[in-house]
Amino acid sequence: KRSALIEEAVKSALDQLVEMRLTEGRSLQKDVLERVDDIERCTDGIIKKRDEQTDTLLGKLKEKIGRILADMEVDPQRLLTEAAILAERSDISEEITRLKSHMEQLRELIGGGGSVGRKVEFILQEINREANTISSKSSLYGINRLVVEMKSNIEKLREQAANIE
Repeated sequence: KRSALIEEAVKSALDQLVEMRLTEGRSLQKDVLERVDDIERCTDGIIKKRDEQTDTLLGKLKEKIGRILADMEVDPQRLLTEAAILAERSDISEEITRLKSHMEQLRELIGGGGSVGRKVEFILQEINREANTISSKSSLYGINRLVVEMKSNIEKLREQAANIE
């Protein structure tokens, strides 16, 4: 009779533990997906600001070209080459494409369940890498501000990833 009581108490405790972990897991999943939404909003903002950056760079380039042409004769081919190099250095299209892909992978992992903690950490590392590259290529305050916000959410997600099994 005593062993039956102990068995019932252990079973009840384990059932409560499982229920608590499920509740915590749902709460964690909700928090993670909200942060993913925030990162995606930042990415969308960066896409909008990218066009502004292109216009800003073109304006600066035109200004520099005007000063150079006023002071000396410039080889038009050299000028086109320099403009192409500047455009290539500031292009963040590839980073944005990879960032969107990583976000999609992250959503699939979080929604899929199972043991995904390490995979989430890896994807977050890749998202952080893309954010750093975007920041280093951008000279526009608006983009860099969004990258800082994105990185804040990435760091919070990293902390949460430690709790994901």
